[in-house]
Order: sequence, then structure tokens, then C-alpha cells
Amino acid sequence: MRTEEKQARHHAMATHGRIAGDEGRRGKRGGKPRQAGGRRGYDCKLQQALDNQQNQTITVTVKNQYGNDVIHPACATSRLFARIAGTVTLTTETRSLIKELGYRIEIAAPTYKI
Repeated sequence: MRTEEKQARHHAMATHGRIAGDEGRRGKRGGKPRQAGGRRGYDCKLQQALDNQQNQTITVTVKNQYGNDVIHPACATSRLFARIAGTVTLTTETRSLIKELGYRIEIAAPTYKI
């Protein structure tokens, strides 16, 4: 390769991050290749949470762990609140804040395997 060609390739890489005609698997516009599916699952959960927000009700389950009653989320909105709080369960403080936002907390009926 001649020195002029090397300089041109170096300039193209330095200014555009790619060489003209060398799109590779990323396409002409660059960036990461788009994955199938993307964030559809998240959007679906967010839509469920927004639909549930109109009801202003979340559903939880109560489990007894080592003698303590622990509140676990049972619907998409309550799971979202737990993620925001950074916990797996809904603590007393989190529940009081949820109630301040105007949500009602319903306890799901326990299911038994027979």
C-alpha cells in the first residue's frame, strides 16, 4: 500500500470510525447491530403497570420466613415498586410510601397444592 493510501485510510478511521466501503455487519450507519426482541418485554410490563395504575391497586403475597411475615410482590406494579426500592420484598417503609401515592394493597389469597 502506498503512503498516500495509508494516510487516507488513517484519516477515514480517525474522522468517521470506519473506512468507506467497509461497513461490515454493522451497516452503513454504524453503531451496534439491533437485536431481535429488544425491550418489548419491558414495554409490555410497563403497559401492565400503567393499566394497573388506573386501578390504583397492587397485589402482594404474605409469606412466613423464620417467624417473620414478609410481603412479596405478586403483580407487575408491585414488582416495579420492589425494583425501585432495590429489594426483593416490600418493606414497611416502602408500603407506607406506596400508600402515600394513593395505591391500595391487596393480599392475594394463598394457594395450596393438594
